[in-house]
Amino acid sequence: MSWPRWHCYGRHRTTSNQRYGCGCNVKRYSVIQTKRFRFVVTEAALHARIGPPAVQRGQLDRLLVLMNLDTVELAVIPLTARLPFVMHHGFSIEDEDLVLVETFSAELQLRDPDDVALYAKIFDALWGVAEAGERAAELVRRMAAE
Repeated sequence: MSWPRWHCYGRHRTTSNQRYGCGCNVKRYSVIQTKRFRFVVTEAALHARIGPPAVQRGQLDRLLVLMNLDTVELAVIPLTARLPFVMHHGFSIEDEDLVLVETFSAELQLRDPDDVALYAKIFDALWGVAEAGERAAELVRRMAAE
């Protein structure tokens, strides 16, 4: 399981930022084509309105495109699912030897094998209550149509 993360942030639409953004998109696409990714996200997170409705629909449509790639698996935890525990923060598992935990003020890097194993177990439990494949795609399509 591979979880590299790519961040592209920009506040201004200048020519240099647009070129940088395009470069990041190319890098992300090349990584997505060469590594396997498994993502779990809650339906509630996909409903959160961070931008205008058109932006939200575009993001959901992009998820549907990514879900069709052989290298990407995305599961959605439905609003009706019984969670195995309360999630206090997001995390990502990077190449099976590093967990990145995001808090409001810091990003923690956990490398201890016991910590990595714990987060792998948490991920598996979340995956177990999530909808994957066509069921996940249907949830995303339904949200995009709202």
